[in-house]
Amino acid sequence: KEEEEAEEARRAQAVADKKASREEAVRSDAQADKQEVVALIHGPDCVVAATKTAVYFVTSEGEMRKALSKDIDKVGMGAGGASMVLIVKGEDFLELKMEDYAMDDLGMLFSQLQPS
Repeated sequence: KEEEEAEEARRAQAVADKKASREEAVRSDAQADKQEVVALIHGPDCVVAATKTAVYFVTSEGEMRKALSKDIDKVGMGAGGASMVLIVKGEDFLELKMEDYAMDDLGMLFSQLQPS
């Protein structure tokens, strides 16, 4: 029983470490662009951050992607209404399943990403 609890604690710590490193990657990318993060959310597959002029996200595989706010065509509901989608230059750039995030977090993030 103690071994199982120790293993569970190690797994939880590994997940926390991975989230922290993805958040750090997003923040350092924004900082390198001299941008202040105004919204940041964690999900099971990625960390997403918005600044006044861009959106950044890091996938669970560690892939970093960035889009400038001026290139965002549309922010809206995904197919079936179960996700939020960000369309950049005519292509799906980011899709977040609503079940993976608190609605308030999604609302805060996507309010920062409305195309101007």
